[in-house]
Amino acid sequence: MTRIVVRGVLDLATEHDAIPADPVRSAGPISVRTTRSGTRDTERAFTPRQRDAVVAFADADMKARRRDLPDLVATLAGTGSRIAGACALRGSSVHLAGPSAREIANYPGHARASTTQDVSMCRHTVSERAAEMLTLGRQQEGDRGSPGDGVPGH
Repeated sequence: MTRIVVRGVLDLATEHDAIPADPVRSAGPISVRTTRSGTRDTERAFTPRQRDAVVAFADADMKARRRDLPDLVATLAGTGSRIAGACALRGSSVHLAGPSAREIANYPGHARASTTQDVSMCRHTVSERAAEMLTLGRQQEGDRGSPGDGVPGH
């Protein structure tokens, strides 16, 4: 990206005769040899303590609560989902295996009514709070419908 910006600036300078030639055009590709120092951190999930701290922080912020962010944070922290997947998650696409397992199967292909894409399945072990919230979301969705089902306002 930097090379593109520098090239554009130098092309402009060449066009206005500020410099005789564009030196970026004659430069070859830049290659940098890197060596890894130490071991790579492969831990990608919160510990239960970290997860609870993040959710508590979101719960404590009144502005965030008005925007339903604690629910989103709890879903992200409790399932390990990516943000787009968590935002697209609908109660009807969540299947809770039971309170002891607390595992959900998310079927994004079913989130939209008129999709033709294949169903893909992701399994996440969820926290107790996330399981409760997803169950509540499914109940509320039943009351108001889901996007694309013909219910006004969705």
